[in-house]
Amino acid sequence: DVHMGGRNEEGSEKNTSRLTEELTLLSSAHGRARRLLRDISKHDLQTAVKYGEKTPARTVKGEQRWKFEFGNVIYITDETCRREITCYHQ
Repeated sequence: DVHMGGRNEEGSEKNTSRLTEELTLLSSAHGRARRLLRDISKHDLQTAVKYGEKTPARTVKGEQRWKFEFGNVIYITDETCRREITCYHQ
Protein backbone atom coordinates (compact mmCIF):
# COMPACT_ATOMS: atom_id res chain seq x y z
CA ASP A 1 0.00 0.00 0.00
CA VAL A 2 1.63 3.21 -1.20
CA HIS A 3 -0.87 5.56 0.43
CA MET A 4 1.08 7.87 2.74
CA GLY A 5 -1.52 9.58 4.92
CA GLY A 6 -5.03 9.82 6.23
CA ARG A 7 -6.97 6.60 6.45
CA ASN A 8 -6.98 3.71 4.02
CA GLU A 9 -10.00 1.65 3.02
CA GLU A 10 -9.71 -0.37 6.25
CA GLY A 11 -9.68 2.84 8.32
CA SER A 12 -6.16 2.41 9.72
CA GLU A 13 -3.87 5.40 10.24
CA LYS A 14 -1.00 5.95 7.79
CA ASN A 15 2.39 7.67 8.13
CA THR A 16 2.11 11.42 7.49
CA SER A 17 5.70 12.37 8.32
CA ARG A 18 6.75 13.16 4.71
CA LEU A 19 6.19 16.63 3.34
CA THR A 20 3.25 16.78 0.95
CA GLU A 21 5.42 18.08 -1.90
CA GLU A 22 7.80 15.11 -1.46
CA LEU A 23 5.15 12.63 -2.64
CA THR A 24 5.99 11.40 -6.14
CA LEU A 25 3.04 11.37 -8.53
CA LEU A 26 3.57 10.57 -12.19
CA SER A 27 1.44 12.68 -14.51
CA SER A 28 -0.24 11.51 -17.67
CA ALA A 29 -1.07 13.76 -20.61
CA HIS A 30 -4.77 13.22 -19.88
CA GLY A 31 -4.27 13.97 -16.17
CA ARG A 32 -2.33 17.19 -16.85
CA ALA A 33 -4.98 18.35 -19.33
CA ARG A 34 -7.78 17.67 -16.84
CA ARG A 35 -5.92 19.49 -14.02
CA LEU A 36 -5.41 22.52 -16.27
CA LEU A 37 -9.04 22.47 -17.42
CA ARG A 38 -10.34 22.06 -13.85
CA ASP A 39 -7.82 24.38 -12.12
CA ILE A 40 -6.42 21.64 -9.83
CA SER A 41 -2.76 21.87 -8.88
CA LYS A 42 -0.35 18.97 -8.53
CA HIS A 43 -0.03 19.98 -4.86
CA ASP A 44 -3.82 19.47 -4.50
CA LEU A 45 -3.34 15.91 -5.76
CA GLN A 46 -0.41 15.29 -3.41
CA THR A 47 -2.56 16.56 -0.53
CA ALA A 48 -5.41 14.24 -1.53
CA VAL A 49 -3.05 11.24 -1.55
CA LYS A 50 -1.48 12.19 1.78
CA TYR A 51 -4.58 13.14 3.77
CA GLY A 52 -7.57 11.94 1.77
CA GLU A 53 -9.77 8.91 2.00
CA LYS A 54 -8.58 6.08 -0.26
CA THR A 55 -11.16 3.70 -1.71
CA PRO A 56 -11.16 1.26 -4.62
CA ALA A 57 -12.35 2.94 -7.80
CA ARG A 58 -13.98 1.36 -10.82
CA THR A 59 -11.79 -1.20 -12.55
CA VAL A 60 -11.15 -0.24 -16.20
CA LYS A 61 -10.28 -2.96 -18.74
CA GLY A 62 -9.26 -5.23 -15.86
CA GLU A 63 -6.92 -2.65 -14.31
CA GLN A 64 -7.43 -1.64 -10.67
CA ARG A 65 -7.91 2.07 -9.95
CA TRP A 66 -7.83 3.96 -6.62
CA LYS A 67 -9.88 7.00 -5.69
CA PHE A 68 -8.59 9.60 -3.22
CA GLU A 69 -11.05 12.15 -1.84
CA PHE A 70 -9.96 15.23 0.08
CA GLY A 71 -11.79 18.54 0.35
CA ASN A 72 -13.58 18.94 -2.95
CA VAL A 73 -10.94 17.10 -5.04
CA ILE A 74 -11.34 13.56 -6.36
CA TYR A 75 -8.13 12.03 -7.69
CA ILE A 76 -8.01 8.71 -9.57
CA THR A 77 -4.74 6.76 -9.77
CA ASP A 78 -3.50 3.46 -11.14
CA GLU A 79 -3.00 0.38 -8.94
CA THR A 80 0.32 1.73 -7.57
CA CYS A 81 -1.30 4.99 -6.39
CA ARG A 82 1.55 6.84 -8.10
CA ARG A 83 0.32 7.38 -11.67
CA GLU A 84 -2.34 10.02 -12.27
CA ILE A 85 -5.34 8.90 -14.31
CA THR A 86 -7.69 11.87 -13.84
CA CYS A 87 -9.05 14.28 -11.28
CA TYR A 88 -12.14 16.41 -10.79
CA HIS A 89 -14.02 18.52 -8.24
CA GLN A 90 -16.78 16.89 -6.24
